[in-house]
Parts: sequence; structure tokens; C-alpha cells
Amino acid sequence: MFKLYEQPPETVTIGEKNYQLDMTFDRVLIAMDALEDSQMLDADKLEVFLQLLIRDKLPPVNEWSEAFYRVQEVLDGATAKVMHYDLNGDVIERHSKEVPDFSFSFDAGYIYAAFRQTYGIDLLAERGKLHWFEFISLFNGLPDETRFNRIRAIRSVDLSKVKDRDQKAELREQKRKLALPDAPDEEGDSYGR
Repeated sequence: MFKLYEQPPETVTIGEKNYQLDMTFDRVLIAMDALEDSQMLDADKLEVFLQLLIRDKLPPVNEWSEAFYRVQEVLDGATAKVMHYDLNGDVIERHSKEVPDFSFSFDAGYIYAAFRQTYGIDLLAERGKLHWFEFISLFNGLPDETRFNRIRAIRSVDLSKVKDRDQKAELREQKRKLALPDAPDEEGDSYGR
């Protein structure tokens, strides 16, 4: 978890050794893209992911799984979800089926524009500098007025709750135009992008 009184994490311990990480936002985004690359074998995805984020010589191959999980724990710490508890102190499980409403890759231009508009930050100039924890905190704080968040809102509209026929037709068309690649429509079919 991101804490204002601590330095963001820069190392992971695998076995008995500490490994220095490159936690700049652009490296993390490239590493995330590598994990989704359908052209690579799983072992190659893992190796590329680790090479991008571990500055040191990689741990032995038999420790790569542990290394992946340790690095993933650090990344997840930036985006830790708030836990909800009942009156007894037990965690309330959320069973909502979350459909992604953005893609760092597909929406890169909108994200860039939103950072410029909101913070005056040129993300291209921040490559190799801006820590993932800082980036994700700023990303999560983008106001609704940005084009990026307006697009996310359109993608998230539940058309079944829209009663006005004309408004529903207009929103359906907007959702189709702004859909992520291979995003299902309200009936579960792909938009065919």
C-alpha cells in the first residue's frame, strides 16, 4: 500500500537475496503488456516481465515464479483495494463481475491528455522517472471532467437501466464507437473491433 510516510518500494527479496526493481511507470506498463502478448510463450512472458522490472541479474530460473509473485505483490500494493468490513469485523466479499472500462495501451492517448490537462504532467518526459505508485495515485485521482474519464463512464453504462429509448440508442452507439477491442456488448457479443 502506498504510504506518504514511506519511500515507495524499490526492492524485493527472493530466497536470501534482495533484488533492485525498476518501478518507473513506463517499465511497469511495458511489463504488463508483455504478460498479455499472445505471440509469446508463457515462459518468455515471465522472463521479459522480470527482465523489465528487476534491475539486477535475474534470479535462477527455478526462482522465477517466486520472483514474479514478489514483484506482483509490490505492484498490487499501489492499487490495493479498500476492504469493506461488516459489524463483526469480517471482510464483506464483493461478487460483482467487473468489466474493464479502460486499457493502459488502447487508451494511452487519452491518459496522456488527462495527465496534461489535470496535472500539467508530460508523461513522455516522465518516462524513466515517475514511480509506479505516484503514477497510479495520480491516475486514480483524475477528475471526471477529463475526456478519458467521460469515455470510461460511457463504457460503464448499464444500458438495461436506461429507460428512455432515444437515450438508450444514443448510448449504445457511443459505447460501440468507444469500445475497447473485443469488448462484449450488453448482450455479450463482441463489438467486432
